[in-house]
Amino acid sequence: MGICFSDNDEKEIQNRFDNGKITKVYKLDNLNLKSLNQLNKYQISGIINVLSAKNNSLKELTQEFFDKIIEIKKINLSFNEFKEFPNIPVNLTSSIKILDLSNNQIEEIPILISKCIKIKELNLSTNKINSIPNDLTNLKELETLNLSNNNINSFSNNLISLEQLSFLNISKNKISIIPEKNWDKSKLIQLDLSYNKISKIPDEIFGQSKITILKLKGNNLTISDIKDSNNFDKYLERRKMLKDQGFKHDLNMSFSLCGLD
Repeated sequence: MGICFSDNDEKEIQNRFDNGKITKVYKLDNLNLKSLNQLNKYQISGIINVLSAKNNSLKELTQEFFDKIIEIKKINLSFNEFKEFPNIPVNLTSSIKILDLSNNQIEEIPILISKCIKIKELNLSTNKINSIPNDLTNLKELETLNLSNNNINSFSNNLISLEQLSFLNISKNKISIIPEKNWDKSKLIQLDLSYNKISKIPDEIFGQSKITILKLKGNNLTISDIKDSNNFDKYLERRKMLKDQGFKHDLNMSFSLCGLD
């Protein structure tokens, strides 16, 4: 698929690819691309640290562009027009550590995601995702997951089962019920449930989990509701410890009472 770039654009694109060959960071943002194949003549190959093609008009990926790439560590395809999860070549999925597909129109997380076995950060916020698949449990190294601003109506136990997940943002969805079991096995430290339809938080989250920052603003909850939990004092103890540590190391963290005060 061809595209007509101005002379200045051609020089800019060539500079981006020349720099990419040195830094292994390819920034293909804001080029109004409808396909990465439009840039095939510039050639990209080998081991890539970052491939960023955000804020374009991409709707799909094709194998041709990736033919000479051995591995990619970070991919950013946010702010495009994907309606389906991009068809990343299977031989590259196992090398991805960070994947940003936020601000697209993706409706489903496919089985392909289970091939991203080394992924640590996954951003699928601001899409049209309805559910969380079982295949997500294969992401043994996933630490940060952002599913905010989708159409998810069920908090899957699969999220609790993720072995290394520490930060989960599932705010701005349609969730009404939170699972009660297995929180003692979760490594979650920060959980954002704000702007859902939740009217009850299980005692197990306060008493059994490792969560120290819990965001609940915009639900059917009040401060009194959460303070009535039998284990709320345990959550306060964890929060105090993190707060003390935060001040000690001058960390920029929010310590409001679940966003309800």
